[in-house]
Amino acid sequence: MNRRVDYIRLSTTVATNALLERKGRKHALVITKGFKDLLLIGNQSRPKIFDLNIRRPSQLYSTVLEVDERVTLVGFTSDPEADQNAVQFDADGIVARGYRGAGWDGKSDGEGPGRVVRGISGEAVRVLREPDRDSIRGDLQRLHGEGYRSIAICFVHSYTFPEHEQLVGQLAREVGFEQVSMSAQLLPMIKVVPRGVSATADAYLTPVLMAYLDGFFAGFDGRLRKGGPENPRVEFMGSDGGLVDLENFSGLKSILSGPAGGVVGFALTSWDEERKQAVIG
Repeated sequence: MNRRVDYIRLSTTVATNALLERKGRKHALVITKGFKDLLLIGNQSRPKIFDLNIRRPSQLYSTVLEVDERVTLVGFTSDPEADQNAVQFDADGIVARGYRGAGWDGKSDGEGPGRVVRGISGEAVRVLREPDRDSIRGDLQRLHGEGYRSIAICFVHSYTFPEHEQLVGQLAREVGFEQVSMSAQLLPMIKVVPRGVSATADAYLTPVLMAYLDGFFAGFDGRLRKGGPENPRVEFMGSDGGLVDLENFSGLKSILSGPAGGVVGFALTSWDEERKQAVIG
């Protein structure tokens, strides 16, 4: 008797093992010019804050490409009247009134170089330097010729202005890169170091994970991978214990999916009938 399967839910330790064993995909880090060593320098986050003999793990990326692009936030974060002095936009995102705080000349609304746009976070962003498409394309073609097929992109302030990352990502796909990991898409947070680390981890692990999933789906009917309302739904457990579909699953989201799956599974199978609650979780 044939039995219809509506859901397949999986957790995997493929990305975890690849990270621990340093068996991920060779990739390049694309970052704002002047910040080449940013992820190498990192920040003050370390297990033993007073340890003078710090041993850091090696970086996941193999090379760095600096892109001559730059944006900055308009105004000063230390301004006690930042809300009153902030740039004001109209309904279409056009500057209706410029910054009125320290540094304003008292006359114009557009002082300073570059265009001012409204970022995703609502902050006013001044685009100081636009990336050169031809120059970037040439650099990406060089990397592709050297055998790179995966890149991580991390630009300063891309959490609120991802346009430049998206441009480089588009050019990379046109050149032939198979994996493009953009920090603003993966982890749209202000702090650039964890955002960059997340992007390079994704570029390092996602190709390995996708190769594993190719093998997994090869053992089933082709409709399983396509998904849709008429086919069984395949869901993968993320590091947070939640479930995502194939389109939203990546190396970054799967790093702790194996351990998370164990905890979630144990919580669901250790239900206390008397107290009507899980023993853990």
